[in-house]
Amino acid sequence: LDAAICFDFRSVHGDGSLAERLRDWVHELTPRYPRFLRQMAENALQAQPALGRLGGFATGDGPGAEGTIDLKLQGARIFIDAARIFALAHAVPQTNTAQRLRGARAAMRMSEGESSAAIDAFFAIQSIRLRIQASAQPPASGPNRVDPSRLGRLETTLLKEALRIARDLQDRL
Repeated sequence: LDAAICFDFRSVHGDGSLAERLRDWVHELTPRYPRFLRQMAENALQAQPALGRLGGFATGDGPGAEGTIDLKLQGARIFIDAARIFALAHAVPQTNTAQRLRGARAAMRMSEGESSAAIDAFFAIQSIRLRIQASAQPPASGPNRVDPSRLGRLETTLLKEALRIARDLQDRL
């Protein structure tokens, strides 16, 4: 996890060329260590989309989280991890998830539609998370958790499809 987060660095102040040079060095080094990328992918695959085998949601059952989904861990993280690994594997310099998916699209042999769907799915999950976090009364189960039974029909369908796309992205890993 620490290594994965490390690759999200970006310059926010000062000489931005230093961050660019460090990123160039990382991208030169990464292809020499395919085992490292494999281990990152194995770590990324530990987070599973919150989908059950029969097409419904797989909800949490921990104390205070019964019947909820962690949208950060079982949703957004899957896109972020996959995009990070694709970017490292193909020397994509961006650190933004959507930009990484766009930048790695050709190298990953993804169609424009598949890439756009992954980006839209990521933003859909993030949108639901932000709506929950911005609500006057966030759920007691946590700011990233949602009770799918409290979602509207359209949001339920959108979330299921976004999670299916997350699973497809993991299949590429």
